[in-house]
Amino acid sequence: MTLLGVGESSDAHHISTPDPKGLGAEIALRAALSDAGLSPRDIGYVNLHATGTAKNDEMESLVLARFFPEGVPASGTKPMTGHTLGAAGATKLGFCWMALSGLIRNLSPHVWDGQADPMLPWMDLVGRGRVLSRADDGRRYCMSNSFAFRVSKARLIIGDREAAS
Repeated sequence: MTLLGVGESSDAHHISTPDPKGLGAEIALRAALSDAGLSPRDIGYVNLHATGTAKNDEMESLVLARFFPEGVPASGTKPMTGHTLGAAGATKLGFCWMALSGLIRNLSPHVWDGQADPMLPWMDLVGRGRVLSRADDGRRYCMSNSFAFRVSKARLIIGDREAAS
């Protein structure tokens, strides 16, 4: 696996509430894709920030809907680990690494109550047994989202070094 792209921003909207339209998150997403030389359709999985808070989840779903209008397999892994605060980004990137390395056979499922908010865009939430798909170039790419207080947004993209043979 290789770290392919990094994107970071700080929208300074509010100390603990993101910009409702997700402008900072969008800047970070664009930067990570550009750094990696990828397009949204190349991304096979997104590990969501998924705090379970209304404003963060709303913002994250709106940004993903803009960049992935047909959906992208996504899940939040905090229900399995807890919110580890400063270690959350590394923990979530670890789930991406495990999916790419084969340490886990399937993508981590999105553990939730199953009650979608009808006001939010549809998301392709990963269920049990879902595997990571390959992009057109034969490689697999994962994106990890990390959003922090003082509205810092970071996105990391990792992927296979070589295409499947």
